[in-house]
Amino acid sequence: TPPELLLFSNDIIKRRNAWPDNTSYLSDWQVHSAHLTAGAITAVADDNSSEVGPIYVPMPTGSGKTTGAIWGIVDCARKYPDLKICFLTPYKGSVDVVHKELAKTLGEAEVGHYHSDAKVIKSKELAKRIVVLTHAFIEHNKGALDDRGLFIIDEAIYATGEASLKLQHFSEARSWATSHGLFGEEFTALLDFATDLDRKLRDSGANYIAAPHTSDMTWAKTIVNDFVVSAHSQNMDNRGVLDGAQRFCEALLNGLVFLSKGSQAKGRYDPVYSASVLGIPRIDKAVILSATGGMVYDIAGPFKESYGTQHHWTAPSFEQLNIVQLSGPEFSSTYRSWGTHKDSIVSYLDWLLSKIPEQSIYLTLPKSIIDNCLRHYFDQPERGDLDYPLKINRHGKVIYIANHARSVGSNDFKDCDAVVYLWENHIPQAVSVQRFHTLADEKVTEDSLQDANRGKLVGNYPPCHKSVCAGR
Repeated sequence: TPPELLLFSNDIIKRRNAWPDNTSYLSDWQVHSAHLTAGAITAVADDNSSEVGPIYVPMPTGSGKTTGAIWGIVDCARKYPDLKICFLTPYKGSVDVVHKELAKTLGEAEVGHYHSDAKVIKSKELAKRIVVLTHAFIEHNKGALDDRGLFIIDEAIYATGEASLKLQHFSEARSWATSHGLFGEEFTALLDFATDLDRKLRDSGANYIAAPHTSDMTWAKTIVNDFVVSAHSQNMDNRGVLDGAQRFCEALLNGLVFLSKGSQAKGRYDPVYSASVLGIPRIDKAVILSATGGMVYDIAGPFKESYGTQHHWTAPSFEQLNIVQLSGPEFSSTYRSWGTHKDSIVSYLDWLLSKIPEQSIYLTLPKSIIDNCLRHYFDQPERGDLDYPLKINRHGKVIYIANHARSVGSNDFKDCDAVVYLWENHIPQAVSVQRFHTLADEKVTEDSLQDANRGKLVGNYPPCHKSVCAGR
């Protein structure tokens, strides 16, 4: 533990005594982190607290956010017996895990859960005081959560109602609206808004800019409430664009909207408008658990960081971690096309695992590569959801496998000798290290990352001109 990190020793002891089963494998830093997460949840639940949602808890994967969420929900359930609570997560497997832990403490009668593969009666589960669901539930069950008074959302940026747009999409939406005599003024105002946001990003020189929150957004309200896309689908060649524009407006009113520069290639400017709609009825009673909070919630939306993480939490450090560039195969640098190179991917990965000297390895790579190329190699079924992290044995080594989209922490890799990242852009980034490798002793410095990008690499593996980056 770094000397500047102050842990709540008494609270750590209390949590360990209260939860002996799910703290035995956690470090004091993780118990401290989980305790702060639980505190953020109970603070938002308290109507007399100064902590008014939506707030976010920004801690990297593996910190203990999910454990802390379970503690916070149990604390609130006991303190506020009439409070109805909802926990939302991107993954079906996480629904099952969180539900099991909560039901073990509070009882099956109190805790319900539902997803498309759950063998339960949905209406019966939703009638329970606490319910654990996937994000996808919101979009297909509008109004079903209106009775909930507290929401804990794991990675809300992945919530229902996402849209990723370019400036030309707003122009296409306006052209369709004006040519059909439908909400032309409103879609013109939307295009003007997007154009102005693009101008502000160019002038700022920043990588991101948040959409401003103004009271005069009647045009956005009209597009959200009065424009029924499905009623005009026969007259649309670009329904996806119009759906995205409507989601963008919905996110402006109640969610996240920001504009990023897009491609990081030198001299290029390819901005992307990102929007995510939470879709929950009580945003003032929402707590977001986020491994990417510093990247997203700081710049967009009405979100504030929780008091506990602002003032009483220190991120893990990584100074002992080497950034190593491994030799890579000769195929396209865009991973979405790697499905056409299945044999090369399998051959490369098998060679890679044979050459890495460490005996226990945590490997994370794009989910689409696992699904399209590696299920057979990982001894997994060809179809269906996979239960991450996967554990396989290759070349006398134990390999734990996760995917980049996974936002629920795992402690299976805490004692691994090596952590390997397979990235489609071949560039090591601070955010990837912070998000997926959280239990190293010290931090990776900005200088070491820049050195890695310039080819001044640390480690035993020589790079080649086409390569895949890994952290070890």
